[in-house]
This record gives sequence, structure tokens and C-alpha cells, in this order.
Amino acid sequence: MAKQVAIGEDLWLFHGNSGRSEFLCITSHGATLKTSFTVPRGIRLHYYAPRDHILKMHADFRLGIKVEEEIDEGQVSPDYDLSKFQGKKRGSETETYGSIMTRIDSTRKSIDAGIKSFEEFGRGLPQNNEMEKKMVRRGYVADFSSKVNLLPMDILTIRARGLRKFNIGNVKLSKVLETLRQNGIYYPYVFCSFCRYTSGKATHTTTEY
Repeated sequence: MAKQVAIGEDLWLFHGNSGRSEFLCITSHGATLKTSFTVPRGIRLHYYAPRDHILKMHADFRLGIKVEEEIDEGQVSPDYDLSKFQGKKRGSETETYGSIMTRIDSTRKSIDAGIKSFEEFGRGLPQNNEMEKKMVRRGYVADFSSKVNLLPMDILTIRARGLRKFNIGNVKLSKVLETLRQNGIYYPYVFCSFCRYTSGKATHTTTEY
């Protein structure tokens, strides 16, 4: 069964029973700040939303979901104000801590039961998606024949404690990454499932490659 672990006072980390993976998805409310930060060494940020857009999606573990922007280590990224998203009172009736744990468990089971060898399906490998090809070679595919391409995502959420219950003193993305580092937790692939808007109202619904 999936584990729910407190990281400091601000964060909840959810991962599979066998331990953490290489892939982290941060799911929260988000807003662009005027500040920026340098992406730490060994980390690549994958943003599901374009800049200055409101994101319409929930945590999704499929490789086929299109990432709109990637920012590598050493490059500069805008910083973001993050707050709790889970639960009806916070904006989501369907994404809860329970649903996150269920999703992690079901995804791990699908991966364990699926095709793992690159050689097993070779000829059917997509030729237009470099990221997917790389991940397929590493064995992170549950069932290629039915296009159910899954990553063993861990999930990180923001806790609503103290004044953050009123959206005061929210957590910056840069602080999230630093808190993980301080606790000896390292993810080379960080997927960002939150809004990136500033003052506009443009929305973005995720698509598949």
C-alpha cells in the first residue's frame, strides 16, 4: 500500500510501498511570482501548463500527456506560489489524499504486470516522441499495445497548516525543492501539475502527444 510521509511542516510525499521512484509530480494550486530561481543540479522541471495559463488537469501518470515546457538544471525558472489543491474545500472534489494513494497503488500494479522489456515490442516503438522512447528503454511501460504508458510517479502536495488555511504564507516551488534536498530526497524528474498564471485568465487543458 502507498505511503504518506510528512516532509517538514509544509509537504506531504506519497510513494509506493517499495520506496521512492525517480519521478515526482507536484500537484497543487499555483501562481507565478515575480521572482525566479536556478534549477538545482541534477533536476529537470516538466511543466504541464504553458506560462501565464490556468491548468485544467489532475495528477496523471501517463507518458502520453504533453509537457509544455522543460527547464533543465542550471537554467532559470520563474518561481511559483503553491498551496493545497486536494479536497472539495480547496478546489478539487475528485483529487484527495485517498485517491492519490489508490492511483499510486494501481499504477505500480499495472507496471509490475505489464511489458517491461524494450525488445518485446521494438517495432511498435513511436518515432516522434523522444522522451517516451527513452523511458521505454528504461522499462517504464505498463502496456504499450493499448497505449497505457505509465510512469511510477510519486506525488507531492502542499499542506494547509496555520495561516496557509487562508492562503497566507504559501510555499514557493524553490522552497519545495530545497526542503526535499535538506531531507536527503532527490528526484531527477519533477513534473509540475499546477497553474502558472499571473493576471490573465487563459486556460490550458492537457493533451496527448
